[in-house]
Amino acid sequence: VILKKVPIFAARLREIKHKTIYSNEKNGISCGSSKLKLQGSTKIYRNGATGLYIYKSKNADIRKLITYSNGGAGITLTGTSSAVIKNPSVRGNKHYGIIAEKKSKLKLEGGTVAKNAESGVFAAEQADVSLRSGVKIEQNKGAGVSVSSGAVKIYDLSLIHI
Repeated sequence: VILKKVPIFAARLREIKHKTIYSNEKNGISCGSSKLKLQGSTKIYRNGATGLYIYKSKNADIRKLITYSNGGAGITLTGTSSAVIKNPSVRGNKHYGIIAEKKSKLKLEGGTVAKNAESGVFAAEQADVSLRSGVKIEQNKGAGVSVSSGAVKIYDLSLIHI
């Protein structure tokens, strides 16, 4: 299923599989107040703002997301949200690769965050970020990981490329 210029916004969104979402004026997907499950090589690209914007959403489960060339960040987690993101490809966005802010909790396991215009991963406003084994953070124009009043825990440093 390809959704061009049809942004997905849902307060009760449950599951998205194998979708392509691109060329929207604002965010590709905006999700709040629900448990988002996004799996199976979903592609989000060339949106005017953030590719995937999650706010006030608990226990989001995101696997094999491909997000690139968005006008903002690839992924933003905000407003006390929590998410586990496994094996994403977050590349070439015009802002940060991944932003976690406003007391959000992010666990990133595996995947690549590369070639973004700012830092690869940015933690701010009391966010709690865990980088697990197999994460590659490389070739971003800012720092690999930036922290501003947040916490970043790096596990198994030998497998993380920053």
